[in-house]
Amino acid sequence: MAKQQRTMRVEQRSQLAAMQQLEHRSDEELEAETRFKAAAQAILGARAAERYDAKAARAHFQRALAAARPQERLQLRRMADASLALAERRAGDLKQAAERLGVEPPSGRQLLGLKFMGLVEPPASAGILMRVRGFPFCNEVKAFIAAHEQVFVVEQNRDAQMRTLLVNELDIDPAKLVRVLHYDGTPITARLIVDAIADRVSDLKIVPFRKAVP
Repeated sequence: MAKQQRTMRVEQRSQLAAMQQLEHRSDEELEAETRFKAAAQAILGARAAERYDAKAARAHFQRALAAARPQERLQLRRMADASLALAERRAGDLKQAAERLGVEPPSGRQLLGLKFMGLVEPPASAGILMRVRGFPFCNEVKAFIAAHEQVFVVEQNRDAQMRTLLVNELDIDPAKLVRVLHYDGTPITARLIVDAIADRVSDLKIVPFRKAVP
């Protein structure tokens, strides 16, 4: 008589499903979590993003991805994209990332506030000035542009060739790169740059968030 095989059913709870259970824990408790480490680190990453701490958010999501199962990583990457867009004050990217994640994107009013913050107080990791020293462009150039809502491209060239190269080679939205040109044959000065940027900022119709919200 053939032996009857015994079937053992093993249930493994998803890391993503555990998030709801863990979200009320303190940061210290989440750091100590080992069973659902991916979920705990993802929550810590989201909290860091809400404090606009992009460096900490990125580190937590990297640990979350390392601890997650392969089938869970896509959703975690989408969570990371949305959180980092928030932390780095990238309003346009945040809306797209939220839609990919399957959650309701922030309202237009919230995105306006985030865009304003990105202009007046960009993330500490982004810096406010970059000097392009050669072509082809290095990865730091693309990262710098991605970290800002608007980038002013200052060049002494009538045809804005540098801006054109940036758009074509790095696949950048042209609307993100604002021309600041000087080509009358005289040396460019700091005053010329400041005045040109001030005029462009005025054209963008940037208003403080407290005035934009009735």
